[in-house]
Amino acid sequence: MKHSTSRYVFSGIQLDRLPESVVRDYMMKIGGRIGQHLPRKIARATFISIAESSEIGPYQIKVLCNHDGYGSSVDVTDGYKTMYAHEVRAAAQKVEEKIYQITGCKKNVVCRGQLENFTDIDESRIRKISVHL
Repeated sequence: MKHSTSRYVFSGIQLDRLPESVVRDYMMKIGGRIGQHLPRKIARATFISIAESSEIGPYQIKVLCNHDGYGSSVDVTDGYKTMYAHEVRAAAQKVEEKIYQITGCKKNVVCRGQLENFTDIDESRIRKISVHL
C-alpha cells in the first residue's frame, strides 16, 4: 500500500520512513471523526511522554520520532551515534505495551483484526540494519 493511501501511520521494516505528511493526514482523519482539530504535535508529545515513562532513552526517542535535528541546535554527538534496528524495535515495543496498558486496548483491536495478515519480520535482517540521525 502506498504511504499516501495507507490507513496506518507506521511502515514496516522493509519500507522507508514515512514522511511527516502521513502523520498529518492521519491526524486529520481522526480529527474529522471526532469533530476536533488535532495538531501533529499532540501525537508526538503524547508518544514522547509515553516513551519517557517507559524508560526509553532520549536518542531512541529521537530516532522513533524522526527527530534528526537538522536546522536547529542539537547535540552534535547524535550524528555520530548508531543503533541497530532491533534496538529501536525493542524501544518501540516498550511504548506499544505501555499504550495497551494505559488504554486497556488489545493488540488485535488496534490492528483491526489484521494480525494474521502481517508479514513476519526477518530477525536476521533487522539485526544487520543500522539506524542513525
